Amino acid sequence: AVNALSIPPTGRLALSTSHDGSLRMWDLSKGRCTYTSKLDAEGDDVSFSPGGGTFTLTSGSKVTVHATSGEGGLLGSLQHNRRVLCSVQEHEHVLLTGLEDGSIKVWDLRTSGLQGSIERAHGTRIRGLCSVLPGGPGSSVPQHLASASSDGVVKVWDVRMMSNGSLKGGQSSGATKPGSGSIHAAMLAQASTGARLTCLTTVDPVGQSRRAGAATATAAAESARRPKRGLNQVAMKKRKLVTLWNSHSPFGPSFLSPRETLPETDIKEEVGHG
Repeated sequence: AVNALSIPPTGRLALSTSHDGSLRMWDLSKGRCTYTSKLDAEGDDVSFSPGGGTFTLTSGSKVTVHATSGEGGLLGSLQHNRRVLCSVQEHEHVLLTGLEDGSIKVWDLRTSGLQGSIERAHGTRIRGLCSVLPGGPGSSVPQHLASASSDGVVKVWDVRMMSNGSLKGGQSSGATKPGSGSIHAAMLAQASTGARLTCLTTVDPVGQSRRAGAATATAAAESARRPKRGLNQVAMKKRKLVTLWNSHSPFGPSFLSPRETLPETDIKEEVGHG
């Protein structure tokens, strides 16, 4: 069974971990495995960095950082006191991890040092972490971070104000000993889904709407140039999506019924509860 799969920004290859304790590299253009390595322990997760220059490999309570080029040499090791169940990386040098004890850790990958933590972020194990709103210029952490626990609770945090061991612009503040204190993170909202959550991810509805709007305008212009046409209409394909959590209003799921239509200024899709 495949435990995890990750694809870098280039989209040309993929890494996967499996229940048999192996790490495999795949050539996506040819659709075949090009490299297999036997791990010391079963890999629970694997993930490329935002730039694709490194990848992290999670096994139990240990996360290792490897170079993508060459033989995938070991660059660092992050030892946790509890099992790591998820992680998120927005900056090349900073990794956030979610643990089974409900805490969130922040690591500097250049030094393998713990920079701080959000203790008791959840009452149960954290199953998913994702960036809701990217950090601003010079920031190495997201402005808003979402976390999900196995009891079905989703929380959104403002982690811009960080105290002990904070990171700014990829540099350690040096104000206190790394890992000596907790991150000052304000919880903005929480919601209970009533489900047993196993993962968490985000989409960009604003970006999708802009792209769809540009495509619609292009298609309309092409239609207008065609001879012997009546009204210039653009037929949009209908697609179904799973229930979406609106990052601007994280208090509950936001979705449209199959018969509802969106305003002209929005993406012209019908969104259903898949």
